[in-house]
Order: sequence, then C-alpha cells, then structure tokens
Amino acid sequence: MMKVAILDTGIDSCHDKLETYINFSLSKSFVDDTIIDNSGHGTGVSGVIIYNELFIPKFKKLELIICKITNNIKFEIASFIEALEYAITLKVRIINLSLSIKKSNVTKKQKDQIEQLIRIAFDKNIIIVASTGNDNQEDNIFKNSKDYIYLVTARDMEGNIASYSKEVKDAYSIFGGDIESIVDYTSIEKHLVVSTFPRYLKNDYFNLFGVPKGYSYFWGTSIATAKFTHVIIKTLIDYNESPMEIKKELNKYKDDLN
Repeated sequence: MMKVAILDTGIDSCHDKLETYINFSLSKSFVDDTIIDNSGHGTGVSGVIIYNELFIPKFKKLELIICKITNNIKFEIASFIEALEYAITLKVRIINLSLSIKKSNVTKKQKDQIEQLIRIAFDKNIIIVASTGNDNQEDNIFKNSKDYIYLVTARDMEGNIASYSKEVKDAYSIFGGDIESIVDYTSIEKHLVVSTFPRYLKNDYFNLFGVPKGYSYFWGTSIATAKFTHVIIKTLIDYNESPMEIKKELNKYKDDLN
C-alpha cells in the first residue's frame, strides 16, 4: 500500500470520491481536533492527486494520510514542521506540499530545521513534492532544497510558465490552470482543473456554471504540484519503482531552462 501524506487544509472526509482512500487512524490535525476541510484547498488537492481530473479509480493500493496544518491559506510554521516530521516518522512514500514558505516568514532556526527534515526524508527514500509558489514568488525556501525534492511550477494552455507561477531552474512543470486565457464561461472547463470540493461549503462555481455539488474549478501552482504527485504515483506503479525508468519518465516534465 502506497502512503501519501498531504500537508494542507484537511479534507472532506465523507466525500464519496475520497473517503475510501483516507487512512483515518494515521491522519491528524495539527491545528484543531478534526481533519475536516474548512477551506476547500486540501480537498481539491487530494482529488487531483488521486484522479487528475478523471474521476475513475486509478490507484487501488493508495492511502492518503491527511496532515491538517491550517484552516485557511496561512499556516503556522511550527505546525508545518510538526506535520512534516510526523509524516517522515510514518515512512510514507510521498509527501505533497501544495504550499510555499517565504524566507521572511521563518526564523533561521526554523529554516534550518525544515531543510534538515527534507534531507532526512531524502535519505529515507521519501519523495517530497513542493510548490514554487504563486504570485511569481522569489523567496520560497524550498528552492534551497531542490536537490532533495521535486520542485514544481505551473504551465498555462500554451505550455509556457503560467503568469501566476515562477520559472525556476531545475524545477518540474505541468499544467496548473490558465486563468488569464478564459474568454467566457464556455471555455472555463478547458482552462481550469476540475476536482473535489467540500459538499458543505459554498461553491461560487455551482451558481455561476452549474458545477455539481462536491466539485469545483481550481487553478494555481498548488494544483500543478498535486498533478505532478499524481504523475509520480503513476510512474512508481507503472515502472515498479525502477530508479532509472522513473527518472527518465519524470525528466519529461523538467523545465526547458535546464
């Protein structure tokens, strides 16, 4: 059974497309007493990791370990560090970080601790997939650890680095949604990514475009990161974890800068 830890806002744990994949005994909140997603971000990321937009079962032997570190987009660094350490102790196969951390938001001690944990994960053969960040972010601390992780940036419909993402040498890139190219509502489905969404939260897309309850449109480097985690899972399964074949397959997503 392949275990994937997701450090995010939690998950809609009763969603019919997600529930059977969740390891409830190992999933944990580091901010309150529930893994319930009050944002929608973590639920969307989880859906992309499992299905990559195609809502048919692909990975039968896959377990999601939900590590809730926030109820919104902002999170405490201490909670992140605790969750990352927890995921590593569980010896998961993959850790998905659809998030970024600015240098200005961490102390030197915290930065050193995070980088040390990333190296520990690498030594334990744990794959970490992390986002370069939105808003063309320059000071993401994960850039310092790109030799030990898969750092992911987002591409648009034309295959260029998305306007909201960041071009980083040695990063991997994949489609993450193209918000700026949407002309009208008829093109939205091609330009954004459909994924799972908490059924108990208000969904503006439901009212505007008739998206079914429990789903929504997403875009961003977070979604690109989740899509790349999906690619890694599929590659590990397809090539039975053969290192050379896996590297060859994943290098197809290497940024053209390299």
